[in-house]
Amino acid sequence: SDPSEEIEIHAPGTPQAPTGLTYVSSGGTVTLRWTASAGGYLATGYLIEAGSAPGLSDLARVQVGDVTRFSTPAPPGVYYVRVRGTNATGLS
Repeated sequence: SDPSEEIEIHAPGTPQAPTGLTYVSSGGTVTLRWTASAGGYLATGYLIEAGSAPGLSDLARVQVGDVTRFSTPAPPGVYYVRVRGTNATGLS
């Protein structure tokens, strides 16, 4: 047959990191909000990591779906939180 039209296929890559992480604390509940990963490969979910010091995730690692808001009870204290985009290839 005649040659078909050329197409490019790219293997999926990791998503870009979400931006604009903010929080509101009220009545023992903390609500986190962030802006979804933009451009590049899409995030299919997010991983929230909370630590007792910068760079640690010793307090919590919570996988959430394709959402940009998460609420949870939290006792008073200082937390270092990061949100990472995830997909089948890996983390942002």
